[in-house]
Amino acid sequence: MVATGLNATISLPNRSTVVTFKATDNEGASSTTTATITVATPTYTVTDEWPSPYNGVTPDSSSGLAFNNIGVFSASDSIIYTCLRVFTDGLPGSVGGISEFDIGLKVVSLSEATVQITKFREFNAIGALNENAQTPDCSGIFETTT
Repeated sequence: MVATGLNATISLPNRSTVVTFKATDNEGASSTTTATITVATPTYTVTDEWPSPYNGVTPDSSSGLAFNNIGVFSASDSIIYTCLRVFTDGLPGSVGGISEFDIGLKVVSLSEATVQITKFREFNAIGALNENAQTPDCSGIFETTT
């Protein structure tokens, strides 16, 4: 059983899923029916500035990471594509009503370990799922008070 009640909610992956519904009356009699529910994959138009619907890649599960999405370096444009969750005083926050951002980082100095934000947007604005039918995590943290 995944959900119960008059207003049950379940999350489904981006594809067709067969769902079985069971109704039981006050006297215990029940009936079932099935339905195929298709969730369309969100459409994303690739651009030169943003090559994917959200920044990051799914790490190998053997890495044992707590997040299912990590930043990645693109050799084609020398940008680190990652994401940041906004925090204020250690608590989840937002900037302009947005709490998670995709960002592009340009390496300014390897010796000084400095980067520069070259672009940003809302993280995963279209609600894309990763290849495991999961909502990708945003693993980075930006603390607004530091």
